[in-house]
Amino acid sequence: MSKSTAVINTTDIQMVNFIGNKKGTFRAIVKTQSGAMVSYTTDYNESNFNDILGNWKKGALQTLEFIPAGTDSNRNLTVFARKGKKILWMDEAIAATLRVGTVNQLFYNTNLYSQSQYSAVNAKNWDSFVFIKNKK
Repeated sequence: MSKSTAVINTTDIQMVNFIGNKKGTFRAIVKTQSGAMVSYTTDYNESNFNDILGNWKKGALQTLEFIPAGTDSNRNLTVFARKGKKILWMDEAIAATLRVGTVNQLFYNTNLYSQSQYSAVNAKNWDSFVFIKNKK
C-alpha cells in the first residue's frame, strides 16, 4: 500500500499488517470442485488484490499467503484466511483496496458481506471501497 489509509472495520474480521509496502509473491490455497486443495503462486501488484481474490469461483479461495521478496519461500505469512462461511483475518493492504463488487460477487455468503460495514464507509455502489471511507 503506497498511501496511508485508515481501515474502518465494523465486522468480526481480524486485521493484520504483514504486506505494508513490501514486494513479494502470493500463494493461494484453493479448493477444487472435487474438494482437493491446490496451491497457486502469483506475483505481487498492489492494484490487483481484487483480481487476486477474484481469480477463482465463489467459495474456492481458502487462504492467501504472502511471501516477501528476498525471504525463504517456506516462510509464508497468511494475509487472508477463510474457514467455511467466515473470513477469519485479512491484511490491511487487501482491506484498503477491496471493492463492494468483489464482495457481492464472491463473498456474499460470508461475514465480509455486511450492510453495517457498507454504511460505516458510505459505500453506495459496486465500485465503492468496503473498508475505506468513500466520498459522499
